[in-house]
Amino acid sequence: MVHTSKVCKLGHQSLSHDNNLWSHSSKVFTSLYEDHRDNIAFSWTLLLSTNFSMASDSSTNNEIVWTEASVIDIKTFDCIKLLRLKVADKSLTFKPGQWVDFLIPNVSPFTGYSMTSPPSLLASSGVLDLAVKYSDYPPTLWVHEKCKMGDKVQIKVAGGFFYTPPSPSSPGELERDDMLLLAAGIGISPIYCILQHYLERDHRGGKVALLYSCKSPAEMVFKDEILEIARHHDFFTPKLYSSKDSVDEKDKKNIKEGRITESEIQEALSSLNQASAQVYICGPPAFLDKMETFCLSSGLPKDRIYYENW
Repeated sequence: MVHTSKVCKLGHQSLSHDNNLWSHSSKVFTSLYEDHRDNIAFSWTLLLSTNFSMASDSSTNNEIVWTEASVIDIKTFDCIKLLRLKVADKSLTFKPGQWVDFLIPNVSPFTGYSMTSPPSLLASSGVLDLAVKYSDYPPTLWVHEKCKMGDKVQIKVAGGFFYTPPSPSSPGELERDDMLLLAAGIGISPIYCILQHYLERDHRGGKVALLYSCKSPAEMVFKDEILEIARHHDFFTPKLYSSKDSVDEKDKKNIKEGRITESEIQEALSSLNQASAQVYICGPPAFLDKMETFCLSSGLPKDRIYYENW
């Protein structure tokens, strides 16, 4: 998923790993993009003048913290590049669903890409994965046409869209953490990260439904991984949709032609505990608005709908 300089419903504010920076009393975040843009502009100038040296104090909440990352693996999936980065700062952490601001030497402006790997991979191996869909936006063009093994970039964790397990309603109670995940196109990136993180947690008896739409089956990055997860976890039900291109006969078992409808949202929610289920949505603005409307009309309260667009 690409976060550019477009104003988004979800504000691109730096987090510095403090849960309190984003209030979860309202799951729909307001835009703080302009402040973030100004911070980035300042940081870009600073980095250019210091040859991309790492920030010296990663513990200060108000400091803009950057760290160097090296490209150690590149894979191509249709119009998507999959990057694996080795991160220099061993103390770096992130929450499932967040992105990194991505600064490239001699390439302007900045951009952001969502992590597709879970936080545990960074903690155990010092690496994180990104998925970058092709566009002519300068940083993204660099990733697709110039990026090579060994290249170094600067990254900083950002974003207020992240998975938060539900809290028990009473002491000693384990809250059933049902989730509905909705993704379109490269919006699958943070959703896939959230899904992997969920699978790593102690299972509390919850269920997860994923509805994932792309223009064509060829663009369905992580399709095979998602279907493999479903084969091993009966509490996870994915449904994949090709909204534009036809589906080969061999794939029709797993991919439906058409778009996600309100009735399919209702069907997915009917298999979940609607009293506590959370919804995470990521995709283009039109997709996000439609999915949120479908969820609200299906009886889900607004304060349990988290979303991100670009």
